Amino acid sequence: MKRNVGRVLVGLVLIGAAVLLLGAAFGFWGAVSLEGWWTLFLIIPGLSSLFTNGPRVWNLLLIGLGVWLLARQRGWIHGEQADAIFWAVILLVAGIWFLIGWVFRPKGASGAGAPSFAPSGSGWEQDDNEFPSYSCVFSGREIVNRCPSLRGMRASAVFGGIDLNLRDAVPAQDITIELNAVFGGIDLYAPAKARIRIVGVPVFGGYDNYAPNTNDESLPLITVKCVAVFGGVDVK
Repeated sequence: MKRNVGRVLVGLVLIGAAVLLLGAAFGFWGAVSLEGWWTLFLIIPGLSSLFTNGPRVWNLLLIGLGVWLLARQRGWIHGEQADAIFWAVILLVAGIWFLIGWVFRPKGASGAGAPSFAPSGSGWEQDDNEFPSYSCVFSGREIVNRCPSLRGMRASAVFGGIDLNLRDAVPAQDITIELNAVFGGIDLYAPAKARIRIVGVPVFGGYDNYAPNTNDESLPLITVKCVAVFGGVDVK
């Protein structure tokens, strides 16, 4: 539902921009100045992610940067005032996040209290590929994979989000899953009968492992490699 709200927001803004341009073209109102409106390509994805994933450092910074650039391009702020406002916003967002950001994180420590339930409604894509590759750009996807011999996976979310339900998949052996989130987010519901190890590179983003801990070495090991650039990856 949250992802749908974000997509509706993006759709309404784009349609509104088209109406303004068409109205000006047909003389219903004066010419519309496009100076600085390219910054909406920063602001809109940031707002969409805010509705989809909740407040996170990367989407708040994206919105703040877009608004600052728009104000400067349109001449609403000038020179030293613009720079002071920009750095003030950066410091303010960082400070607020350090104070209250934990409120918006899932409860429980890594591997503790992770939900065994994984969503898989009728609208989810169904797949049984042994080595699938998924991606989304400015959109969202919900995928269930129940492959009985999973050999690995790759997924990338760029200005979008992916929910991956592998709860009923069975790893054929020790496997590697590569997840890349760039201004987006990925939620991975890991296979129930597997050990999980997560490593990654966070760049103004982050990743967390909420999957249940197990020391049963008879179970296959899944190594989740993450790259999170102004984005987030959660393994559950």
